[in-house]
Amino acid sequence: MHRVERSVHFLADEPELAGALRNAPETVTADIALQLFERIPAEDCQLIWSRPATGHPSSIIVTHLMVPPTCIRPSVPMDTGGSNEDDLSVKLMEIVSVNNALLSGMQQGSPPRAIAEAWDLLQMNVAAYINGELPGFPPALRPRKPIRALC
Repeated sequence: MHRVERSVHFLADEPELAGALRNAPETVTADIALQLFERIPAEDCQLIWSRPATGHPSSIIVTHLMVPPTCIRPSVPMDTGGSNEDDLSVKLMEIVSVNNALLSGMQQGSPPRAIAEAWDLLQMNVAAYINGELPGFPPALRPRKPIRALC
């Protein structure tokens, strides 16, 4: 085990890590991050201020979204006919749509820039689903008014 005080710059000098650093991917995707986090042994969790009893570090990677029942996100009938969907339902539909477009683009070999843009859009939609005020996003990307979200 390495001492916590050691700088990241010295990791390349460690023989056991030299090969891993040479073969490290250029982009760390959510899948790769999840795989790396899952490999953290319970005894090392304290080094990153995590307690396995209360949650392993791999639990911070979102792999599932909570979908509230329709009684929580009802459709609102309109005077002109049809209905207006709740903000949560609309955001869930956008997440599914962007996710499907991202998957399709990856399977069809779309340019990396298009995949990166779809990925960013998916991340923004998931963030808006969780917190409708989108703190930390540039004002140009935020909706004019906060949407109803999980929090």
